[in-house]
Amino acid sequence: MILSENIGYIISPEDLSILGNYLSEVEKRSHGACLNQKGKILKCLNYLKKPIMEITMIDIVDYFKCDIDISDLKLNSKESHRSYLKSFFYYVQSILLDQGIVYNTPVPIQKVYNFTKRTNDFKKISEQEEDVFSIKELQEILDQSKINRYRDFIMYGIVISTGMRISECLTIKIENINLTECYIETGMEKDARKSDKALLFFFPRGFKPYLENYLLVLGKKNGWLFPGRNNLPISKTGLRKYCNKHYRVKYTKFHAFRRTLITRRMKDKGCDLLISEMLMNHAPSSVEGKHYVKLSIKEKREYYDKNFPFNDITYF
Repeated sequence: MILSENIGYIISPEDLSILGNYLSEVEKRSHGACLNQKGKILKCLNYLKKPIMEITMIDIVDYFKCDIDISDLKLNSKESHRSYLKSFFYYVQSILLDQGIVYNTPVPIQKVYNFTKRTNDFKKISEQEEDVFSIKELQEILDQSKINRYRDFIMYGIVISTGMRISECLTIKIENINLTECYIETGMEKDARKSDKALLFFFPRGFKPYLENYLLVLGKKNGWLFPGRNNLPISKTGLRKYCNKHYRVKYTKFHAFRRTLITRRMKDKGCDLLISEMLMNHAPSSVEGKHYVKLSIKEKREYYDKNFPFNDITYF
């Protein structure tokens, strides 16, 4: 299969071999599919002009933003383009994994970019994007809550910086807060867990003094971080009613803070899907995530700091 004459930069023999072997496998399924995938992959590689292993999610995102005009595409064609690239990079991933090298596919997941949307669907995209807050909005809610009630400020600070679900946040026990290493374990309570394991979330070191002050005022060595009545944590229903009274309605959509952190990590920092899943305590979606990649708390902390998208917010 002739490839080198169609590549507009100096490609290594190793990358050329990977590309050729992949297209040969596709050819076994269908000649038409092979031609389609060959065109899409070469277009991307010629645009990026980088060794395959050095291509990151930011590169692919920039490629879709700069090289492809959505107005020129028919329904699903952009998603097909993304799908072809994803198939290729999954193949690269598996080839390298056999060599003991972990490489995450740099192609964004479908949830991050709505590639299948037509021009007349842009209104729907805008509505979805309302659930992703700007840095200015996050700063606003932290400033407002700090003045209104310090407990609210700590709660919003935690859900914004960790991406916890509100049920996980409200059931934090003081004994499970590690102020030295700046992380929190939660999810142990029946109504606050999605799995049979405790969940570990990091918070910014800049937020530590505020949390320490809150704990000092709270004055409890044990018990709930956000205590309610009868020695129980605050209920989600009660919290929403309270927040609806004191804050803009959009700030009571607590899951939007989780969505914002995930989206900003991937869009602004180019965070790999595997790392994002690990930091959010999601079940790994790939084989290497489930069985191969095992990281220490220290290593996870480094990834958290590297991919934290809210360093411009005052309290972080």
